[in-house]
Amino acid sequence: MEGQKGNDLDIMVVVKDDVKLWWRVVSEVYGALCGLLIPKDVVVVRLKDIEEWKNVPQALTKLVTKGRVLYEKQN
Repeated sequence: MEGQKGNDLDIMVVVKDDVKLWWRVVSEVYGALCGLLIPKDVVVVRLKDIEEWKNVPQALTKLVTKGRVLYEKQN
Protein backbone atom coordinates (compact mmCIF):
# COMPACT_ATOMS: atom_id res chain seq x y z
CA MET A 1 0.00 0.00 0.00
CA GLU A 2 2.01 2.85 -1.32
CA GLY A 3 2.10 6.10 0.62
CA GLN A 4 1.18 4.70 4.01
CA LYS A 5 3.36 5.40 7.01
CA GLY A 6 5.66 2.55 7.99
CA ASN A 7 5.39 0.87 4.63
CA ASP A 8 9.08 0.88 3.85
CA LEU A 9 12.22 -0.86 5.00
CA ASP A 10 14.66 1.15 7.13
CA ILE A 11 18.10 -0.41 7.28
CA MET A 12 20.79 0.82 9.64
CA VAL A 13 24.29 -0.42 8.92
CA VAL A 14 26.70 -0.04 11.83
CA VAL A 15 30.33 0.29 10.74
CA LYS A 16 33.59 0.53 12.60
CA ASP A 17 34.61 3.99 13.72
CA ASP A 18 37.48 4.14 11.22
CA VAL A 19 35.36 3.58 8.07
CA LYS A 20 35.86 6.60 5.84
CA LEU A 21 33.97 5.58 2.70
CA TRP A 22 30.52 5.21 4.28
CA TRP A 23 28.83 6.10 0.99
CA ARG A 24 30.35 2.95 -0.53
CA VAL A 25 28.63 0.88 2.16
CA VAL A 26 25.29 2.53 1.30
CA SER A 27 25.84 1.78 -2.38
CA GLU A 28 26.64 -1.88 -1.66
CA VAL A 29 23.53 -2.32 0.50
CA TYR A 30 21.25 -0.74 -2.11
CA GLY A 31 22.87 -2.96 -4.75
CA ALA A 32 22.26 -6.08 -2.67
CA LEU A 33 18.60 -5.12 -2.17
CA CYS A 34 17.84 -3.89 -5.69
CA GLY A 35 15.51 -6.83 -6.36
CA LEU A 36 13.42 -6.06 -3.29
CA LEU A 37 10.52 -4.09 -4.71
CA ILE A 38 9.58 -2.01 -1.66
CA PRO A 39 10.77 1.46 -0.67
CA LYS A 40 13.90 1.36 1.45
CA ASP A 41 16.15 3.76 3.32
CA VAL A 42 19.72 2.92 4.26
CA VAL A 43 21.46 4.71 7.12
CA VAL A 44 25.14 4.12 7.85
CA VAL A 45 26.36 5.03 11.33
CA ARG A 46 29.58 4.52 13.22
CA LEU A 47 29.50 2.49 16.42
CA LYS A 48 30.64 5.48 18.48
CA ASP A 49 27.78 7.57 17.06
CA ILE A 50 25.23 5.03 18.29
CA GLU A 51 26.73 5.04 21.75
CA GLU A 52 26.75 8.85 21.79
CA TRP A 53 23.23 9.37 20.40
CA LYS A 54 21.27 6.27 21.47
CA ASN A 55 19.34 8.08 24.24
CA VAL A 56 18.60 11.27 22.32
CA PRO A 57 15.02 11.30 20.96
CA GLN A 58 15.51 11.05 17.20
CA ALA A 59 15.32 8.52 14.38
CA LEU A 60 18.36 6.57 15.57
CA THR A 61 16.71 5.98 18.93
CA LYS A 62 13.82 4.11 17.33
CA LEU A 63 16.13 2.05 15.14
CA VAL A 64 18.37 1.13 18.08
CA THR A 65 15.58 0.33 20.55
CA LYS A 66 12.91 -1.21 18.30
CA GLY A 67 14.90 -2.48 15.33
CA ARG A 68 15.91 -6.09 14.74
CA VAL A 69 19.40 -7.31 13.99
CA LEU A 70 19.33 -9.04 10.60
CA TYR A 71 23.04 -9.81 10.44
CA GLU A 72 25.90 -9.31 12.85
CA LYS A 73 29.50 -9.96 11.88
CA GLN A 74 31.41 -11.99 14.44
CA ASN A 75 34.82 -10.59 15.35
